[in-house]
Amino acid sequence: YTGRVRGGLPHGRGIHAATDGRMYQGEWGVGHRHGHGVEAEADGSRFAGAWVGGARHGVGIASGGSSSVGANRAVIEYWHGREVQHRNFPLSGEPGHEEVMIMLR
Repeated sequence: YTGRVRGGLPHGRGIHAATDGRMYQGEWGVGHRHGHGVEAEADGSRFAGAWVGGARHGVGIASGGSSSVGANRAVIEYWHGREVQHRNFPLSGEPGHEEVMIMLR
């Protein structure tokens, strides 16, 4: 871990790079992912979104790698770590504001 700490724990902005190739860059709160950040897997897949207490929470965008998204991008909504909505979009056309808003209705 490289970044700000409080009481010996990641707190504020920082980067955690795991030995297996995974990486998270973003905001931390008392040792947990908390706020906005980007998580990258060793296979090249990425998720950019928000976390609360270490769990994905709210709307984010996943892309690439060998994940379930594959050669697409997806807008995914999480509620305390549990996926509640998922909509794929081709890499050639990113979801626009209107498409994201329709998905969230």
